[in-house]
Amino acid sequence: MNQEKLIQIKKRFCLDVVDSMDLDTLLEIVYDQLYSSYDHYDEKDMQFEISDHYNDEGQEYNKLLEEVNQLNVNVAGTTI
Repeated sequence: MNQEKLIQIKKRFCLDVVDSMDLDTLLEIVYDQLYSSYDHYDEKDMQFEISDHYNDEGQEYNKLLEEVNQLNVNVAGTTI
């Protein structure tokens, strides 16, 4: 088998696998792949990626940062 045929087999198999998945499984795989690609990013890389994705100047990154910071405070107002 030549390389082109192998590539075509891989592509068709990928389509078959995706077509047979339910939406929850597909979303889980996409999430896992995205997280895996961002896992090695440092803070500056994530800030750039988020700002680039939302085409803003850091507003969405700051919003996410604020949400994460709020998760670290319990109901009594003390830091967890």
